[in-house]
Amino acid sequence: MNYNILILMELTSLNFHKGDIVRLKSGSPQMTIQAITNNGLVDCIWFDKDGKHVESFPVETLEKVDSNESSISFQLREKRY
Repeated sequence: MNYNILILMELTSLNFHKGDIVRLKSGSPQMTIQAITNNGLVDCIWFDKDGKHVESFPVETLEKVDSNESSISFQLREKRY
């Protein structure tokens, strides 16, 4: 079986999709999945005080953020501005 197909199958089994909110398992800001590549990398985008950041991460280093946690974090950011 083609290696790229195996990678895509793994990504699908982890239920990662474009637009999902994720973070690094070791800890990081919340990031949005911008794209999923054929070589097992997930392109993520996030913003902080320094501006916009875009980076690719191996799929096995990411975890989904609970939707409740994501909305609470958004509400807290809104109150700061």
